[in-house]
Amino acid sequence: MRITVPPMRAIPTLMVLLIGCGARTPLAVDAPADVGDAAVAIDRPAAVDLGTEVGVDAPSIDVVVSIDRPVLPPADRPAFCGDGVLSAGEECDLGADNGPTDAFTLSQPGRPAVVVRPLARRLSVTDFYRYESASAHTGFEDAGLVNHILYVDSTTGTLSLVFVAGRDGELGLLPQQPDATLQIDWSGVPTAAAVAVSDDGGELRGVGVGRFEGRWSFQDNTDGGVISGIPWNQSWRITAQTIRADGMTRARFVGLAGATNTLGLRDDVTLTHRIGNLCREDCRRPRCGDGRLDASERCDDGNTASGDGCSTDCQRFD
Repeated sequence: MRITVPPMRAIPTLMVLLIGCGARTPLAVDAPADVGDAAVAIDRPAAVDLGTEVGVDAPSIDVVVSIDRPVLPPADRPAFCGDGVLSAGEECDLGADNGPTDAFTLSQPGRPAVVVRPLARRLSVTDFYRYESASAHTGFEDAGLVNHILYVDSTTGTLSLVFVAGRDGELGLLPQQPDATLQIDWSGVPTAAAVAVSDDGGELRGVGVGRFEGRWSFQDNTDGGVISGIPWNQSWRITAQTIRADGMTRARFVGLAGATNTLGLRDDVTLTHRIGNLCREDCRRPRCGDGRLDASERCDDGNTASGDGCSTDCQRFD
């Protein structure tokens, strides 16, 4: 069989015709003037620079996103006394309000508060003060001494503040009470209270809502007075401010059974009374008969029997 080979000069024309069929962009072919057996050179578009190759060692940037969320306790956090939630084994839980339940506390600036109780006698406060020969005779008087007394008439339950300074010279005791000048202001006194006794009329008097003042000058005897009718059924905070205390050298508070607390002579004296539904630090409720005078109690002798000084409900002396 005879095969006819086309001349070399005709090959480029055939390639153009073959490739051009179905191709939208014709290929340009440059042939040298004398091609002979040389290879064909074809122009192509220049490569496009796409930059860094995607997905190959690309650097990463960590972006911190801050979202405010409430801090919640773990769901399995155990209950505890003082968390404000009444839990098994607790009688009460007021959270941060758990604390002292004592009916009366006494304080002065820079000193911790102390628990106190009233001095109770089966005498009216007037009979207890026993004002005669220009002096009081409570049994707690002494030369140079200031007495703040919380007093309750156990026959009526009437609560009073008694203030008495100095000592009666007619008792013949030494040393004698020197010349003295006292100025005391009381504030925070409940509106139901009033002056019951004033050494030399007008020396102790009310001067506005919740305010009383005492202005005394004396020698070789006592001076003072009584603010009475202080309520049991409300919370209050009474402060005695000493403005002047010439001729006096010491001060004290007198309470239950004559127990005394030493006071700073010229420092404010604050007496606080609490009532209400309170809860102790150990999540126990105060109760009548436990021997502590708690908020809303008038007496507590350590039991709930009647006829031995305090009623079964701790509301009346008997």
